[in-house]
Amino acid sequence: MNQIDDDVADKLEQMFENTTDDFGVTLSSNKISEDVIDRLHNKIKAIHQSNVELLQQQAETNGEPTDGINQDPNICMKRLAV
Repeated sequence: MNQIDDDVADKLEQMFENTTDDFGVTLSSNKISEDVIDRLHNKIKAIHQSNVELLQQQAETNGEPTDGINQDPNICMKRLAV
């Protein structure tokens, strides 16, 4: 996996869309540009925000508490460590 570069950004994006927030990868010795990393981190934040909002809505609908359903400020580094 040490030959990953910017060409795989779209595939990584799809992977993050199709996996849960507890799935992550480390790409520490690969040649991915900062622009692509920023784009992927922004995508991860947006997916996570949608997941949290959905969980909050479901809890409210079911009359359950929502105070334990929060966004993780470190979700980017948990899902895509570089």
